[in-house]
Amino acid sequence: MSDATLHNLQERVKELTVQLAVANAAMGNQTAEYQKAQEQIHAYERQLRKLASELCLTEARERKAIAEDLHDHLGQALAFIKMSVAQLRGNAVFCGFEGTFDSVMTLLDQAIRYTRSLTLEISPPALYELGFEAAIEDLAERFQRKHGLSVEVESQSEKGQFSEEVTVLLYKSVQELLTNVAKHARAAKSVVRIGREGHLIRVEVEDNGQGFDVAAVEHAGGDDHFGLLSIKERVKYLGGTMQVRSTPGRGASVVLLIPSSA
Repeated sequence: MSDATLHNLQERVKELTVQLAVANAAMGNQTAEYQKAQEQIHAYERQLRKLASELCLTEARERKAIAEDLHDHLGQALAFIKMSVAQLRGNAVFCGFEGTFDSVMTLLDQAIRYTRSLTLEISPPALYELGFEAAIEDLAERFQRKHGLSVEVESQSEKGQFSEEVTVLLYKSVQELLTNVAKHARAAKSVVRIGREGHLIRVEVEDNGQGFDVAAVEHAGGDDHFGLLSIKERVKYLGGTMQVRSTPGRGASVVLLIPSSA
C-alpha cells in the first residue's frame, strides 16, 4: 500500500471518527430530551391523578354536606309535619275529612321514604360513622332492593378505619363496579371480598354474569363504558393496582390492591 493511499485512509478514518462523535453527541442530546419529555409526561400523569383524587374527595364532601342538610332540614320537617297531621287526624272523623287525611299521611310517608333513600344514595352515613366495611354491607342491601342483585359481602380481615381518601375512593370504586354488574353483567349474584395481602388492602368484586373480553375493553380507548379506566387511575394514584379477570360466558372478577398506609 502506497504512502498516499495510507494517508488517504487515515484521513478518512479521522473524518469518520469526527462524524461518529458528532452523531453520538446528537444521539445523547436526543436521548436526554426524550428522558426529559418522559419525566414531564409522568409528572403530568401524577398531577392528573392527584387532581382526579382531590375532585373525587371534594365531590364526596359536598355530597355529605347535601345529605346532612336533607336529613337535618327536609327530613325532620317532614317528620314534624306528619306528627302535626296525625294530631289533627282525630278531629277529622267528626268533620268528614278522614279520607283526605289518610291521603295526606300516605303522601307524607312516601316523601319521608324518598328523602331517606335519596340521602343514602347521595352519601351513606355508614361510610363516615361506621367505616368502609359497614358501608359496603349497606350498599349491598340497597343493590338487592333496587336492582334485585344478590350481593354477598365477605370480610377476611379485622374491621378497621381507613383514611378518608382510601375510604372514599375504595367505596366509590366498589359502587361503580357493582353498578356495572347490575347494568351490564346479567348476573344473579355478586360477591365483594374485603381482606389483606401483607401491607395491602384487597377488595374483590366478583359476579356470575355473562363476562366480557378484557383485551377488547382495555383497547377501547376513550370508549370506557365500564368505567374501568377511571377506577384504575384512581387506584393507581393511591399506589395500588387493579387486576381484571373475565371470560365471555363465565363471569368477571376485579381485584383492587391498595397500600394500607396510602
